[in-house]
Amino acid sequence: MTFSLQLLALACAPSPRSGPSTPVSVSAPHGIERVVRAGSAGPRVVVLHGYGATPEGILGLMEGLESPARLLAPQAPSPALDGWAWFPLSRDVGGPDGLGPGIAAAADDIAVWMVEEGVSSTDPAVVTGFSQGGMLSFALAARHPELVTLAVPLGGMLPPELTPETPPPAPSPRIRAWHGADDRRVPAALAERTVRVMARAGWDAELQRVPDAGHTVPAAARIGLLHAVQELQADQAPTAP
Repeated sequence: MTFSLQLLALACAPSPRSGPSTPVSVSAPHGIERVVRAGSAGPRVVVLHGYGATPEGILGLMEGLESPARLLAPQAPSPALDGWAWFPLSRDVGGPDGLGPGIAAAADDIAVWMVEEGVSSTDPAVVTGFSQGGMLSFALAARHPELVTLAVPLGGMLPPELTPETPPPAPSPRIRAWHGADDRRVPAALAERTVRVMARAGWDAELQRVPDAGHTVPAAARIGLLHAVQELQADQAPTAP
């Protein structure tokens, strides 16, 4: 299905890999030069902004988180509108116009930076974000599952060539996606397909549609994000002897 709508594409980028069984190399230099941080204790939470937005703006998603966390909001490399973009706009969100390479290249850049920040298979991070950031949250979980313990994509999706159809490695990251049911920029059907294919392959992936919401982060989605992070932290907390 093709949706003639605007979002992102990148014509020249490394070809995406076909499945998650072989980790993608993260040895190349990355393009992230600026990071906005908040908090000094707790798990790392990587918060990814959308097209034309800023790291400062996207950090507002985490207001109200009751448990300690180290919040990291990287800035995308390309100026766009009043903010920044991870990749250029496109007219064909659901079609074969090069979305996959753009998403893959940006996700791999972020993975390089995450490793430099100390994220690893023994100390994975939470990733979340809206729109382009939601797509990258999906992509990081799919392409670099060893670095992700929980992904909460908001208003995101993956094109078919990046959606894994093979089982994830163990331990598998949790994927808890949220999407406006009336989203016209990134139609909910694309997110539903992403989650359906991943869940069928054995990934721990779920999607919540928010009625009467468009391409935005409704209150229910933000509450769901905070709940998912706090639930993960509770699960990971050491138990008393």
